[in-house]
Amino acid sequence: MRKYLLDSNTISYLYDAKSPFRDAVKKNLTSVSEGDEVVVSILTIYEHYYGVAKAESVNDTDLVEGLEEACSIILTK
Repeated sequence: MRKYLLDSNTISYLYDAKSPFRDAVKKNLTSVSEGDEVVVSILTIYEHYYGVAKAESVNDTDLVEGLEEACSIILTK
């Protein structure tokens, strides 16, 4: 079993439809084996909350909250 930790840039690529990396990230995530785990650190989630707060966009807030629900959250030191 492998564990993949997504960083802020990777999450941003998924949100940005114009990102040249979006398709590659989506392809890699869909090819993760069933026993593997994809996680996001709490720091990455906070970074996105901060960015959403500055953007003042309700849709972006929904995306970040969905991110929390869709991924396991691991605490980082």
